[in-house]
Amino acid sequence: VERFLQRCGLDDRAADFLRSMAPDLQEEVMANFHPRGAHGNVSAEFMAYASRRRGHGPAGGGGGGGGDYVSSFDGFVQRWRLDDRAASALRDLPVEVRDEIMGSFEPGRDENFSAALMSIIKRKTRRTDPVEEFTQRWGLDRRAEEVLRSLAPELRDDILANFNP
Repeated sequence: VERFLQRCGLDDRAADFLRSMAPDLQEEVMANFHPRGAHGNVSAEFMAYASRRRGHGPAGGGGGGGGDYVSSFDGFVQRWRLDDRAASALRDLPVEVRDEIMGSFEPGRDENFSAALMSIIKRKTRRTDPVEEFTQRWGLDRRAEEVLRSLAPELRDDILANFNP
């Protein structure tokens, strides 16, 4: 367990969650968890994955959202006293995003948990303009952005995906 925690760089909360699992579930989770890369919070990704495994049992079980998941969702809503708007927004998220948020939600000193959650949801679901993101990442000027926007969609998408100076 300790080697797995070090290899993944999991925080104390994720480590405690792993240690609280039954040994067979610990083994299954450690064997099958593969972080998606350096895209963000590996501990939150682990918590979401492990929560799903805990809810579905070692075999992977029934097609997305069994009774344990429903009760964990309801428990999350009750624990944080979420209003209907926040609960609905959370429920409507893709499962991976919802699980990540539920596994890592820490509102800090903000006592308006619904507002804190809505802020996180907005941040996680904000759609960015790929051309704008590309020009910012590579430090390109407005003229380069205009040229990119004027290209045929297939060519523009190819440049955005494969540009390697």
